[in-house]
Amino acid sequence: MNVEKQQPGVEARSQRTETEPKPRHCLFIPGMNATNSGIAAELGIGPSLANAYGGVENVSVFNSIISTDKPNIERFTQMANVIKEYSETGLDIVIHSLGAAELYKVIQLLKREDPKFFKDQKRKENLHFVMIGPSGSSKGLKERITYPFRVLGGATDMQYSAMTAFPIQSISPEALTKVNSDVSNKRDDIPTIPFQNFRTNKEYLNDAEHAMLLTYDAKLQQAYEREDIKEAKRVIKARTKAIHRPLQQVFEGTTVISTEKPGRRIIGGRQGLGVILRAFGKKPMEEFMRLSDMGYQVDYLVPEFDTVKPLEKIVRLFQGRDTALRVNVIESSGHAGIGLQPDLYARAIKVSGQSH
Repeated sequence: MNVEKQQPGVEARSQRTETEPKPRHCLFIPGMNATNSGIAAELGIGPSLANAYGGVENVSVFNSIISTDKPNIERFTQMANVIKEYSETGLDIVIHSLGAAELYKVIQLLKREDPKFFKDQKRKENLHFVMIGPSGSSKGLKERITYPFRVLGGATDMQYSAMTAFPIQSISPEALTKVNSDVSNKRDDIPTIPFQNFRTNKEYLNDAEHAMLLTYDAKLQQAYEREDIKEAKRVIKARTKAIHRPLQQVFEGTTVISTEKPGRRIIGGRQGLGVILRAFGKKPMEEFMRLSDMGYQVDYLVPEFDTVKPLEKIVRLFQGRDTALRVNVIESSGHAGIGLQPDLYARAIKVSGQSH
């Protein structure tokens, strides 16, 4: 298994020049629960990607097939049309979590329409895939059974979501890695994108919550300086419970507190059920590895504290293959980080394809 070295960090990469005839486009397919309103919200991933790609006209963003939105039975056709249109000029196809299983369905649709679609050399040069915590990569019966529990377990991953949304600044990222070394995806041979220029998201906190956060962060610093890792973990857990309300607001991408009851989550009919079945299997990842073997650029952005799809499970899929694994670890981030620090992720996504 080869690991293709990339330059760590977002800021070091040069921006594309304005002399290009047409900018690259971005297609984003999110993970479970992402709604149209949350994605398009002022602080959501939609505006962040639009900013990174130079305008809303350069971005096509979909909601999740499993959300409170009304099902869109044309979604796979619409995604396929985006790929067909921009495969001629340059397209970054970005998926998060469940989005991988959706993309698999879109790829099968394109191959049914034109069996030679992905054999075209120009498309190999123009299409670029970015995988973040992808579903559909469970290898073996045990992993297929445990994957749904990792997705739905929530409690442990919520701690890392809280640290991503409201970054701990009382200790360094390296110290945070040491405290959470049992789940950290950092490796000496894998480049790390530093957790820099992040949002503090203080606007989501009321005065009492802000004061409580500062108190917990001070306690965390004291525990770390005493080298009491057990106490540091306890503080992080308590900190997460204290900011449960604002954390949900960050997920929604708005500081406005809604008085409406949340809608019922909709699976998306037969389409949604098919996506779920693929998410728990291995066919999507097998398809992406085939594309990589054919010469397509497939990059992986792995959140440091991703307990749903940790780095070791991605690396294992590439063992024994000639294709190089292109991967960066995003420091101090949990599985849901793309919805909590969208600017950071949008920059990382944009530069991952700049060698294209």
